[in-house]
Amino acid sequence: MLRIKKYCDSVDATVLKGDCNKNIEKILSEIPERSPFLAFIDPEGLEVKMDTIKMISQWEKAELYINYPYDMAVVRNIAPTLYEATHRTITEFFGSEEWIPIRDELYKKKNIDSNISDITRKRFLELYISKLKELGFRKIACSDVIKSDSGHPLYFLIHASRRGIAEKTMKEVMKVDKKHRHIQKKLFSL
Repeated sequence: MLRIKKYCDSVDATVLKGDCNKNIEKILSEIPERSPFLAFIDPEGLEVKMDTIKMISQWEKAELYINYPYDMAVVRNIAPTLYEATHRTITEFFGSEEWIPIRDELYKKKNIDSNISDITRKRFLELYISKLKELGFRKIACSDVIKSDSGHPLYFLIHASRRGIAEKTMKEVMKVDKKHRHIQKKLFSL
């Protein structure tokens, strides 16, 4: 609440603490069905299940802004030593077991092709985006991979909507190359 008050003192906001997967029905019940809204999905890992996003998709004017944590979470949870412990979590995150062949190919070819990590990152991203499209979000804008200050890949930002104008706007906002950094700074410096 303090962050919201700092920037928008007159805004009436409610913070609902807890698991978003369990609270999504309550949250959505507060939003009139025909109202446009933007859901910010910024997980620390793979907490947000595709079923939760499916519930949001039932609102015709819903838009999503997602931190897709591939290098921060997905890749860490598909390691061969973690298969049993993380199988369910990853399946719930993607909404199906379609991720398994991608993972298997990664670990089968890892010692053969040095570009396999980049190819796998792209395939997992494409799988996630395909799941969003299956839910009716046909207009997808995706950033380039966001990297740490030292150049390590971290995550992607994804905007999903049903409207072309929103897709066009977000494609401009999410450009992360040096040429476009000034746009991002303006966006986030209030």
